[in-house]
Amino acid sequence: MAGAEASPGAHFASTHKRESMLTRADAATYRANSTTGYTNGDWQAHHILCEHALGSRSFKAADKEFAEQCLWVTKWDLNDSHNMIGMPIRSDFRREDGKMGMNICSHANDHNTPAGYTDECKDHLQTSIWDKIKKSGSGHTTKPSDISATLKTATTSFRTKLTTRSMRAGGTLLMWKDRHKPANADKWYKPFSMAKTSAVVPRLPGAKTSVASAMGDIFKRIK
Repeated sequence: MAGAEASPGAHFASTHKRESMLTRADAATYRANSTTGYTNGDWQAHHILCEHALGSRSFKAADKEFAEQCLWVTKWDLNDSHNMIGMPIRSDFRREDGKMGMNICSHANDHNTPAGYTDECKDHLQTSIWDKIKKSGSGHTTKPSDISATLKTATTSFRTKLTTRSMRAGGTLLMWKDRHKPANADKWYKPFSMAKTSAVVPRLPGAKTSVASAMGDIFKRIK
């Protein structure tokens, strides 16, 4: 199962306290740690380095036990505030008519699609971190503190990616407002996507009237 932590070996587990948390905590904990981003309405808490990407790690047979031992004592928590961000979902954009107070991607858009955000995160962790954890014949070549620092750097990098992506085509604030303009038909949806540009799935702009505007019109008619 994605996110399940492998045993680092009976001796190691019995003599060392586990320092890492590579799986989700309870929702209340990681939502409370989502102190940045968008946290109104039906928002969702996003693990920037996501659980499925962590759980998909793999090592060569010769390095596997050593690598998992290193991870066992790596001081890094998937649910820490550094790795958390609040994100809106599509209903938030519809309800607020896109007026989110910030440019920000939608948590529902291209997160788990083929070559989407999760796959990108998984590939990055594999090539930039997991593949570099080695045990040489003369001893250990990787320090848990180095792994922790590299994971934190990866979180910072993917947080920046999300910020940059939310500004594509002028940003979500502008593109929501102008999503029905013919000139924006092939680009309005790009800033809402979590994925790199080559993996963004085209979308239709939907109704021109927001939920809030529609309700306002109804109330006007009632009066």
